[in-house]
Amino acid sequence: MKFIFFLILPLFLFSQGTYKNVFFTDDEENLTLLFLNNTDYTDLKSIINKNTLTKNIILKRKNLGLYSSLSQFVSNNSVNTLDMFNLRTVAPNKMTNDYVYRFGLTFFQFNFLMSIIGAFIGFMFLYLTIFFVKV
Repeated sequence: MKFIFFLILPLFLFSQGTYKNVFFTDDEENLTLLFLNNTDYTDLKSIINKNTLTKNIILKRKNLGLYSSLSQFVSNNSVNTLDMFNLRTVAPNKMTNDYVYRFGLTFFQFNFLMSIIGAFIGFMFLYLTIFFVKV
């Protein structure tokens, strides 16, 4: 029964939502968070054209840690609707292009490959535990 629960659980972990009147799909939100947690000042400044806001975003990320959701990002920073729209349109493309450049795969292909590898390692661990550990 627990195994079925863990198979169904990922279906409820999608994080799409509306932030500052801008709708983000699950993929857009995840890629935007990835961008916000890994970007430097110049890339962020090219999207958000406010010097003080860009500095505050970088400083808060440095002091408070990585952003875990866009709602946390919006509540900790004074971004407006235009900034969120720019983040939604530009950040996923920058992150996807970065994965294509570094790995030769799109972000989604890379994630799929990593999930297959993770499942393989998990089943190997399960196999080794069942057949080589005596209870």
